[in-house]
Amino acid sequence: MALLNRLQTDQSLARYAGWFIPLKIETNGEEWRKWASQYRHEGSSIPIVFVVRADGKQLYARSGSLPGQELPLMLEQVLSQAGTIYNEQQLQIVKSSLDKSQELLAAGDTAGAVREFSKLSKLGALGQLGSYAQTAVQADSFAQKLVEQGRTALTEANEKLGQDDTRLEGALVLAETKRIYSVLTPLKNDIVAAASAVRANPELRDTLKLAEQLDEARDLLQKPAGQRRAVTALNRIIAENPGTPAAKLAGDWLQAENLAAPAVAAQTFRSWTSDRGTTVEAVLVDFGYGDPAAKKDPFVVLEKRDGQRVTVPWARLSVESQELAKGDVKKIREAAP
Repeated sequence: MALLNRLQTDQSLARYAGWFIPLKIETNGEEWRKWASQYRHEGSSIPIVFVVRADGKQLYARSGSLPGQELPLMLEQVLSQAGTIYNEQQLQIVKSSLDKSQELLAAGDTAGAVREFSKLSKLGALGQLGSYAQTAVQADSFAQKLVEQGRTALTEANEKLGQDDTRLEGALVLAETKRIYSVLTPLKNDIVAAASAVRANPELRDTLKLAEQLDEARDLLQKPAGQRRAVTALNRIIAENPGTPAAKLAGDWLQAENLAAPAVAAQTFRSWTSDRGTTVEAVLVDFGYGDPAAKKDPFVVLEKRDGQRVTVPWARLSVESQELAKGDVKKIREAAP
C-alpha cells in the first residue's frame, strides 16, 4: 500500500512516526465488516484512510491516498484533537504509579496513595494529563476521586471548627488535609485559603498550630524511623498543655503504640547564637543527622515563639550554643523509649 510505505519511508513524515500506529485492513474480510459497521467514511474509492483516537473517537475517514502536502496537513489537523500524546515508557510510568496508588488507597493509606500518585506531576498536572490513552484517562479519574475525598475532608474540617466542642478535631482534620492533599492542584488554593482564614481568627489560630504539631507527630508515629521524634513531640505537647484535650490525645496515641514515656518538662526559650553572631530566641525541639547511617552532618531543630521551626546545622552554632544544645539533646534522648 503506497500510503503505508510513504509513512514508513518519507523522512519529512518521520516526526509523526511515534504518534500514530498504522494498521492495514483488507476490505473483503470479516474484520473490515466489523470495522465498517462502527466507523463510516466519505467516498467510495480505495484506499480509505481512517484516523481513530485512543479513546475510539473517529477523527478522519475519507477515500483517497492524500498525495503531496495533503497527508501532513491532515496529520496536523487530527493531532490538534489528539490530546497529550505519551510514549510507551511514559504510559508505563503512569500505569505503575496508578496501580501502586490504588493499592495504597485500598489499604487505607491515603497519604501514601497521594504521595505515590504525585510522582505523575512530572508528566503533567494531576487529574489533567489530557491524554485519551486508557491508562491516562484512568489516572485522571483516580485523581478526581482523590480531589473529591479532599474536598469532603475540607468541608468536615470547616464544620467542626465552627463548634466549640469539636474545634480541636476540626483543626486536626484541616492539618491532615493540608498535609495529604496540598499537592493536588484543584485543592491547593482552597486548602491554603481555609488555613489562612483559621490563622486570621484569634480564637482558632493557636488550636490549628497545636493540631499541626499533633498531626505531624501522628504521621511520624507510623514510620519506624520517625518514632523517636514523634515521642519527643507528643511528650512535649503533654508537658506544655497539661489537662487539655490535646494532651489527652497525645497520651492516647503514645499508649496505643506502646511508646508512652514520662513527659519531659517544658523547655524554656533561650537565645541561640550562630557562628556568625546572629541570634534567635527559640527552644530546641529535635535533633538528627543529615546522614543517619554514618551519623554525620548533625543538626538541631529550633522552634521560635511564633511556632516556626528552623533546622540549623550543628557546625553553624556558636561554641556556647553547642554546649547548651548538648544538654537539651540529652534530655530528648532520655525521654525517648
